[in-house]
Amino acid sequence: MKKTDLAYVAGIIDGEGCIRLASRGLRNNLVSYYIGVEVGMTNKDLIYSLKEMFGGCVIVRNQQGNRKTRYDWSLRTKMALDFIKLIYPYLRVKKQQADVALRFQSRRRHHEKCNNVRGRNPLSQEEVQLLEMIEQESKSADY
Repeated sequence: MKKTDLAYVAGIIDGEGCIRLASRGLRNNLVSYYIGVEVGMTNKDLIYSLKEMFGGCVIVRNQQGNRKTRYDWSLRTKMALDFIKLIYPYLRVKKQQADVALRFQSRRRHHEKCNNVRGRNPLSQEEVQLLEMIEQESKSADY
């Protein structure tokens, strides 16, 4: 992919996108942490071109009244990480969010994202606290 294309996509993320660390609850009071990239807009062609270039999924949200249909493109976990690494040099506004995502990924052991899921590579209490802190930084960063 050309550098100009990556810079263009980074501009879309800077203007319309979100790079974040999120968590979701699992059974037995376990928590799963993941990184994500999202873009939501009414330009269907642009959203589907992002999906074609980088993968991920698209959700179509039909709006009520006279509002246009919204299209949401998203990447999670490894696909999000690979995407962030590609566009990182060209980010300006969302560079802090990208740093949070990369920091999170560097702290993961053996690419395990879950705290003690089925006994695999359980996270220490310190790691869980660090992930919670990073998640809060992700939420409080300027979007």
